[in-house]
Amino acid sequence: MNAPAQQIAAGALISAEQRATFRKFADHIAAAEAQIGIPLPQKIAADIADMAPRHGISITITATHARLRAANIGVGAGTLPDLLSAWRARYQETQP
Repeated sequence: MNAPAQQIAAGALISAEQRATFRKFADHIAAAEAQIGIPLPQKIAADIADMAPRHGISITITATHARLRAANIGVGAGTLPDLLSAWRARYQETQP
């Protein structure tokens, strides 16, 4: 992905502004899933992942897995589309 995201220490409280930024990213994923379906096509997932640094989110992709970290919410998955869906679900479950 592009520039590394600003990291927030695990367990740290995040500001309302950062929470709103994470919510926007989760909403981008949810809208794409609602329109296109799950799993997202790789190209669409990559386009969404390219927006992650602007939302303070880092994504690491290796040959075998992908990992997303946003403040104290991190997830891993085998593919980028699965990773985005897993993070969106986890974020929406843990945030009001």
